[in-house]
Amino acid sequence: MGKEATLMKWISKEIAFYTKLIKEIEKKRIREMEGTLKVQTRGERLYYYWQRKDESGKYIQEYLGQKKRKIAVKLAEKDYYNRLFKLAEHNLQVLYYVLSNFRWDGMKNEYEKIGQARK
Repeated sequence: MGKEATLMKWISKEIAFYTKLIKEIEKKRIREMEGTLKVQTRGERLYYYWQRKDESGKYIQEYLGQKKRKIAVKLAEKDYYNRLFKLAEHNLQVLYYVLSNFRWDGMKNEYEKIGQARK
């Protein structure tokens, strides 16, 4: 198996991996929850806040104490899956670009393309 075939096989496997990953992320993504998680550090302690817009468009922050820790976890998961989704989509686009634009026969055929006098 030549280098081109090995590279093409690897790219095809990566495309399959990222396609499957994107489908899995789509299932796990949390869209219904608005806002983001903000984390403040004061000394050795962490404080979690739920930041979102109110009806007038102003940002409000709600402190998430121990009783609301599940909301903080959900917001952190939402952020993680959104970041992972963007990265997977980007990598998939790059792989498709390489697959469609790579000159698989480029190096071998360049010598054949030049004139006899230059050989």
